[in-house]
Amino acid sequence: MKVVLISVGDELLAGRVVDTHAALASSELHALGAQVVAHVTVGDPEGALAEVLRRECARADVVLVTGGLGPTEDDRTRSECAQAAGVPLDFHESWWAKIVERYRGSPVKLSERNQRQAFFPRGAQGIENPWGTAPAFSLPIGAATVYCLPGVPHEFRGLLTEVVLPELRGRLPDRSDERVWAFHGVPESTLDAWIVETLEAAGLPPDHHICVKEGEIEVRLRGDFDLLPAAREAFGARCLGEGDLRLPARVIAEARRSGGTVAVAESCTGGIISSRLTDVPGSSAVLRCAWVPYANEAKIAELGVDAREIAEHGAVSAPVAEALARGALERSGARWAVSTTGIAGPTGGSLEKPIGLIWFGVAGPEGVCAGVRRLPGDRNRVRSYGSTQALACLLAAIRGEDPFPWAEGP
Repeated sequence: MKVVLISVGDELLAGRVVDTHAALASSELHALGAQVVAHVTVGDPEGALAEVLRRECARADVVLVTGGLGPTEDDRTRSECAQAAGVPLDFHESWWAKIVERYRGSPVKLSERNQRQAFFPRGAQGIENPWGTAPAFSLPIGAATVYCLPGVPHEFRGLLTEVVLPELRGRLPDRSDERVWAFHGVPESTLDAWIVETLEAAGLPPDHHICVKEGEIEVRLRGDFDLLPAAREAFGARCLGEGDLRLPARVIAEARRSGGTVAVAESCTGGIISSRLTDVPGSSAVLRCAWVPYANEAKIAELGVDAREIAEHGAVSAPVAEALARGALERSGARWAVSTTGIAGPTGGSLEKPIGLIWFGVAGPEGVCAGVRRLPGDRNRVRSYGSTQALACLLAAIRGEDPFPWAEGP
């Protein structure tokens, strides 16, 4: 199944809004076994979407359009779809009644413009939208099926996951034999070369996919070949395990399995680690406490860091990273704790301590230790990848592995 994703809106072309819908849809469609052949962004001018639809429907089995279903003058997705299909727009009294009912009791007063949302191209199938007021719809154009969904994020996500993907799943071959492995801290090119070599040694074709997400690397491979033993031998703790769980979910799952809890003390990452952990359902059973002791005074007062250590070594140092982790462990009563202290930039770096340098501290039943990395990129990338590295260190500690295995393996 070939799929084209079309995002509609001048705000996307102007860079005022980042198109996260295409990334979400692509990821979900790939997991289903569909082939996304193009992402297209089109503005609001009249005729622009119709032209793109004619072209893309000639080469795709499914076209997913997002945006342009509101009540305003520049919301033209309905009329553009009708134009591309060569059919008129029809007003549906039943859908208008549903829109009116949804607004019942609301202070918002409906106008004639809202009636635009009850028009559909002739032959279209309306789709209920429990998350908003604009109905979605599907429509055949040529040999392709076109799905038109609202651009409002929670409406788009709901309709994609609850309506579109289940419909497409029935048209696709079974992918239950696909297996997923997760890695961290391995160069993508190194991992790819190792996978090719490993598969060829097993007499298998190198049919795999690699995706990098915030420093995590996901490998997908179809078939019953078990990559895990060889990956563990080659990469140690940098092989996070099997399954498509992201690092925060792995930390929560592993801590729950071990019956332990965790705490976080993060300076340069500013709360990103704890935020990512609390995004995981069930994290309340694992995460005991989290601190963001950004100022040196807070490090001293809140977590017991010795002021002399800061004076002698600086806040970005192994002794301070260890003291932060130790303080979080002792004050929270958790079994494991992780800390970060570093220089995210764009200022504050030096020859001795350049921008991107982060010390990580880990405390647990085996004691306290620290490790350092220099991460590339701007402030946001350093903080984001720093949070990923900290989570990987924490996961290794929970598993009883070396939290700082960076010199291991190929």
